[in-house]
Amino acid sequence: MSHRMSRVVFPALCVLGLSASAGFAQLKVTQPEPPKDKPAKAPNTTPKAAPKADKPAAKSGELKVGDAAPAISAETWVKGDAVTGFEPGKVYIVEFWATWCPPCRESIPHLTQLQRKHKNDLVIIGMASSERAAAQGQPDKRLDNLRDFVKKQGAKMDYRVAFDPSRSMSKTWMEPAKQQYIPTAFVVSGEGKVAWINTVGGADERKELDKVVAAEILKARNAAKDAAPAKETPSKDAPETPGKK
Repeated sequence: MSHRMSRVVFPALCVLGLSASAGFAQLKVTQPEPPKDKPAKAPNTTPKAAPKADKPAAKSGELKVGDAAPAISAETWVKGDAVTGFEPGKVYIVEFWATWCPPCRESIPHLTQLQRKHKNDLVIIGMASSERAAAQGQPDKRLDNLRDFVKKQGAKMDYRVAFDPSRSMSKTWMEPAKQQYIPTAFVVSGEGKVAWINTVGGADERKELDKVVAAEILKARNAAKDAAPAKETPSKDAPETPGKK
């Protein structure tokens, strides 16, 4: 009698300098309840202290949805115009990736398609913050390798690409957001706030990214309409322009 072997399929992601087990859920051990037959304690006559104030939703230095997006601090822009700030009314995707990461390379066509679809409302930045350094004593060819990679991609990689060798972007985006895997995408709203954070190594995550981007673009457009001054309707009693009947 043959037995079918079952297997567990994990998301296609690359780990950033962590053990393979990092990031996976750990089992929570529940402490056993104390026996119910213990004698009851004497009532406490000490006055109760005033209730403590609610704790903040996030610790200082954390990055979560709804926060203002951190600054862009790339050292070199390999493709496309440099982005120095978030333009109001425009939506951004900042995707952290690396040339050595297979799932990152697989996401390139999807990002290109998304950029072309929303070319007037969306700016996509491929932030290379995790290129592997050369061995000690060897020349640093990370930027040259990145440029060669982007050049070979050509029109298939049709969005901005930046190089962050010091990992300054990872320190202000990925680490505060507790993200340990790439590719990871941050969506920045038309108001300059973080609207979505997630890995995008699978088809389901990319579909969710599409939905979030479309929703944020619609919100930005509606906000622009509401902010625009209303056009005045000409009065019926206004004098006619000479030469017109």
